[in-house]
Amino acid sequence: MQKKWYAVYTRPECEKKVKNALNKLKIENYCPLVKVRSTVMSRTRIQMEPLFKSYVFLNISDQEMLRINRIKGIVNFLHWLGKPAIINEDEIEAIRNFTAENEEVKVEKIHVNLHDGIRVFDEPSFRREGKFISIKGISSRIDLPSLGYTLIAGSSGEVIRDREHSLFSTATASLENAPIA
Repeated sequence: MQKKWYAVYTRPECEKKVKNALNKLKIENYCPLVKVRSTVMSRTRIQMEPLFKSYVFLNISDQEMLRINRIKGIVNFLHWLGKPAIINEDEIEAIRNFTAENEEVKVEKIHVNLHDGIRVFDEPSFRREGKFISIKGISSRIDLPSLGYTLIAGSSGEVIRDREHSLFSTATASLENAPIA
C-alpha cells in the first residue's frame, strides 16, 4: 500500500477545517501556514494563514482516495491530464523547509513545462529534475513544477547568507541520495 502526496481543493477559507477533519481521521496532511500582517484602524495584527489558498496536501494510498471526497469542505483533487496530480515528496519537503526558514513567503503562478527538469542554481551549480531554487540579492525563490507555483521570500542580506547555506546544504543532501534521470 504505497502512499503518495496529493493536493485537494477546499471550499474558500476551509483549509484549517479540512486539516482538522483529516487529523481526526488520522490521515497524514500538510497545510503550510505563513504569517500575514494586516492593519485595521491603525492596529497591526499578525495571523497565520494558509500559504496556498484552497489547497491541502494529503499523503494517502489509492484505496483511501474514495474516502476523501466525502470530507466536508473538500471540493475535489487537483487534477493533471485527467488524473489526480501526484505531488513530488521532495517538493513537499522543500515547502516545509522554505516556510520554516522564511517569514514572509509569497506564492506566484508559473508556467509548467513537462520537459523542464528540477534545477538548483547558485555556486556551486547543482542539477536535478523537478524544482528550482535560486538566491539573488535579498530574496530567495523555489519553483514547484508539479503544483505550477513558485514561492518567493524576501529578507535582509545578513539572514540570507545563513539561509543560503542551509538551503543549499539541504539541496546537496537530497541530490546526493537521489537518482538522476
